[in-house]
Amino acid sequence: MIIFGVDPGTILTGFGIVKSHKTETEYLHSGIIKPNPNEDLSHKLKFIYQELQKLILQFKP
Repeated sequence: MIIFGVDPGTILTGFGIVKSHKTETEYLHSGIIKPNPNEDLSHKLKFIYQELQKLILQFKP
């Protein structure tokens, strides 16, 4: 099972992706999504959404 954790925020959104194998956990990827601070909230949210979509399509949690 692949688990995708998100630490939401409009300035920085953190994420981590791990794969669980019975009693073991394997690190896959982590990072931050940083929207342009000069954009309005709706543009920031759209950017965060698009970046999360890419990760979901790539890792299929």
